[in-house]
Amino acid sequence: MRNLLENYTDEELFRRFKCGDMDAFEQIYSRYSLYLTREAAKRLKSYFQASDVVQDIFITLIRKSQHIEINVSLKAYLFRMVHYKVINLKRDMPMHNRCH
Repeated sequence: MRNLLENYTDEELFRRFKCGDMDAFEQIYSRYSLYLTREAAKRLKSYFQASDVVQDIFITLIRKSQHIEINVSLKAYLFRMVHYKVINLKRDMPMHNRCH
Protein backbone atom coordinates (compact mmCIF):
# COMPACT_ATOMS: atom_id res chain seq x y z
CA MET A 1 0.00 0.00 0.00
CA ARG A 2 2.82 2.38 0.89
CA ASN A 3 4.28 2.18 -2.63
CA LEU A 4 0.94 3.22 -4.09
CA LEU A 5 0.86 6.24 -1.80
CA GLU A 6 4.14 7.58 -3.20
CA ASN A 7 2.22 8.96 -6.18
CA TYR A 8 -0.38 10.74 -4.07
CA THR A 9 -0.23 14.50 -3.64
CA ASP A 10 0.39 15.94 -0.20
CA GLU A 11 -3.22 17.07 -0.05
CA GLU A 12 -4.49 13.57 -0.83
CA LEU A 13 -2.15 12.05 1.74
CA PHE A 14 -3.18 14.49 4.43
CA ARG A 15 -6.87 13.93 3.69
CA ARG A 16 -6.34 10.15 3.98
CA PHE A 17 -4.33 10.62 7.18
CA LYS A 18 -7.12 12.72 8.72
CA CYS A 19 -9.45 9.78 8.01
CA GLY A 20 -7.17 7.46 9.99
CA ASP A 21 -4.90 6.07 7.27
CA MET A 22 -1.56 5.63 9.07
CA ASP A 23 0.12 4.47 5.86
CA ALA A 24 -0.59 7.95 4.53
CA PHE A 25 0.98 9.42 7.67
CA GLU A 26 4.06 7.24 7.19
CA GLN A 27 4.34 8.49 3.61
CA ILE A 28 4.15 12.11 4.78
CA TYR A 29 6.77 11.37 7.43
CA SER A 30 9.14 9.69 5.00
CA ARG A 31 8.62 12.49 2.47
CA TYR A 32 9.42 15.35 4.87
CA SER A 33 11.19 14.23 8.06
CA LEU A 34 14.73 14.47 6.70
CA TYR A 35 14.07 17.84 5.04
CA LEU A 36 12.55 19.25 8.24
CA THR A 37 15.36 17.87 10.40
CA ARG A 38 17.97 19.53 8.19
CA GLU A 39 16.14 22.85 8.37
CA ALA A 40 15.85 22.67 12.15
CA ALA A 41 19.50 21.61 12.52
CA LYS A 42 20.66 24.66 10.55
CA ARG A 43 18.96 26.90 13.08
CA LEU A 44 19.72 24.94 16.22
CA LYS A 45 23.26 23.83 15.33
CA SER A 46 22.37 20.44 16.79
CA TYR A 47 21.14 17.43 14.88
CA PHE A 48 19.87 15.82 18.10
CA GLN A 49 17.75 18.81 19.07
CA ALA A 50 16.53 19.08 15.48
CA SER A 51 15.45 15.43 15.54
CA ASP A 52 13.51 16.06 18.74
CA VAL A 53 11.82 19.09 17.19
CA VAL A 54 10.72 17.10 14.15
CA GLN A 55 9.47 14.22 16.28
CA ASP A 56 7.44 16.70 18.33
CA ILE A 57 6.02 18.19 15.14
CA PHE A 58 4.83 14.82 13.88
CA ILE A 59 3.43 13.84 17.29
CA THR A 60 1.47 17.10 17.29
CA LEU A 61 0.28 16.33 13.79
CA ILE A 62 -1.06 12.96 14.95
CA ARG A 63 -2.70 14.37 18.08
CA LYS A 64 -4.36 17.33 16.38
CA SER A 65 -4.96 16.00 12.87
CA GLN A 66 -8.74 16.16 13.18
CA HIS A 67 -8.60 19.88 13.99
CA ILE A 68 -5.92 20.98 11.52
CA GLU A 69 -7.01 22.85 8.44
CA ILE A 70 -4.17 23.54 6.04
CA ASN A 71 -4.61 26.58 3.81
CA VAL A 72 -1.13 26.40 2.29
CA SER A 73 0.90 23.47 1.01
CA LEU A 74 1.58 20.69 3.50
CA LYS A 75 5.31 21.30 3.03
CA ALA A 76 4.92 24.99 3.93
CA TYR A 77 2.71 24.10 6.90
CA LEU A 78 5.25 21.61 8.29
CA PHE A 79 8.11 24.03 7.72
CA ARG A 80 6.17 26.73 9.59
CA MET A 81 5.57 24.32 12.48
CA VAL A 82 9.31 23.66 12.68
CA HIS A 83 10.06 27.38 12.45
CA TYR A 84 7.88 28.21 15.45
CA LYS A 85 9.04 25.19 17.45
CA VAL A 86 12.68 26.26 16.96
CA ILE A 87 11.87 29.85 17.99
CA ASN A 88 10.14 28.61 21.14
CA LEU A 89 12.97 26.23 21.94
CA LYS A 90 15.59 28.96 21.57
CA ARG A 91 13.51 31.37 23.64
CA ASP A 92 13.16 28.86 26.44
CA MET A 93 16.79 27.72 26.30
CA PRO A 94 18.99 28.92 29.20
CA MET A 95 21.48 31.60 28.10
CA HIS A 96 24.56 29.45 28.80
CA ASN A 97 23.31 26.82 26.31
CA ARG A 98 22.80 29.31 23.48
CA CYS A 99 26.51 29.69 22.78
CA HIS A 100 27.01 26.04 21.87
